[in-house]
Amino acid sequence: MIVKHRQFIILIIILFLTGCTRLTDNVDNTINDILGDQDTVVNTAGFGYMYYRPVGVMPVYSENNNLVLKIKNSEVYFYVDIVGYYYKNENYIKDNTYNYYYKLLNYNDKKGFIGINKSDNDYFIEISYGYARIEGYTSKEDFKEVLANMLIILNNVKYNDTMIKSLLSEDGFKDGEISYELKKPESAKSNFSQYLQEIVEDEDKDKLPDIG
Repeated sequence: MIVKHRQFIILIIILFLTGCTRLTDNVDNTINDILGDQDTVVNTAGFGYMYYRPVGVMPVYSENNNLVLKIKNSEVYFYVDIVGYYYKNENYIKDNTYNYYYKLLNYNDKKGFIGINKSDNDYFIEISYGYARIEGYTSKEDFKEVLANMLIILNNVKYNDTMIKSLLSEDGFKDGEISYELKKPESAKSNFSQYLQEIVEDEDKDKLPDIG
């Protein structure tokens, strides 16, 4: 099953490289092709969940459910909200505040959004889907592959209800060492990438770029 999924990833990338349609059309096609896939394949464990990390996607940083992954030349920020999942609290942006692309997502009983900002030198991709979020900057050359891998990661998050219930119980929080939400600053106006940046700066200020 994993081999089949890897072949699917390669096929998607080939379609990107040989396509001649507009980039925004390719985004629509990619979203439909990947999020329309109902099969869930996992190969990496987290706290209360598992997800599929495609071949070539490398882990850079991990603290509880906050991760940094490297796709091509881009570092993307990945967060799984097991608390939101447990309480079925969907929290995603519904208003179009992006200058290049925006779409509400609703596939296989999972909801969310994708927003893309374009600047002179790069693209910023932000996706919230199925109680997980991923975002990062990428170049035009890497855009298609980074987008495909981001969508594949989010589409293959699988939650462990029994473990989540145990982790969120009173005993699960006794030692106070596990946090299942982003460490937000005092000002609630900071966005997702800024929260993650504060986390990684505590560990290694020189290792990761500032994407806030």
